[in-house]
Amino acid sequence: MKFKYAVFDMDGTLLDTMKYWHNIFPIYAEMNGLKDPGLSEELLNKVEAMETYEGIEYLKKHSNSEAVQHIDAADVLNIMEDCYLHRTSVREGVLRMLETLKANNVKMCCVSATPSNLVHLALKTAGIREYFEFILTPDDYPKGKSSPEIFCAAAERFGCDITELVLFEDALYSMKTAKKAGM
Repeated sequence: MKFKYAVFDMDGTLLDTMKYWHNIFPIYAEMNGLKDPGLSEELLNKVEAMETYEGIEYLKKHSNSEAVQHIDAADVLNIMEDCYLHRTSVREGVLRMLETLKANNVKMCCVSATPSNLVHLALKTAGIREYFEFILTPDDYPKGKSSPEIFCAAAERFGCDITELVLFEDALYSMKTAKKAGM
C-alpha cells in the first residue's frame, strides 16, 4: 500500500443507503398519508448534491408538494434512523476492501455529513464499525464536508499531514473540499 490513512464517506460509499436519502420525500408522504410528492427526477438529483438541511429548504422553495412543505429535519432523521436500523446494507466489495486495508495496517476513519448517532447506528447495523478508528460528523464540525476543517481534524487525529490522507467519497462537493485542503 502506498498510503497509511484512509478517510471514508458513509452513505453511498460504504453503505448502499443513498436510495433512502434520495426517496425521503416519497417515504415521508407515504408514512403520513399525503399524496405523491410529485418531485421530478431532475429536482431530486439537484438536491442529492446538497447537504440535508440545505436540500429541504431548496425543495420547499422550488416545489408545491404538500409532503415537502410539511417535512422538517427531524422527520428526515427519523426516516433515516429507521432505514439505518432495518435496511442498511454494505456496498459490494466494501468488506473485502476494508479487510485488505486492515491487513495492510492502513488506519481508517469515517467522515460523514450524517449526524453522529445515525452514523454509529448504521455502521454497527452493517457490522463494519470496528474498522474505523474514529468518526467525524457535522455534530462536531457544523460546516461538514463543505469546509476543510473536518478533513484537517482527521489528519490531526491520525497524527499525520493532510497530504497523507486518501479519500473514498461519492459526493463531488466533498471531493473538491478535500482536494483544496491538500488531500
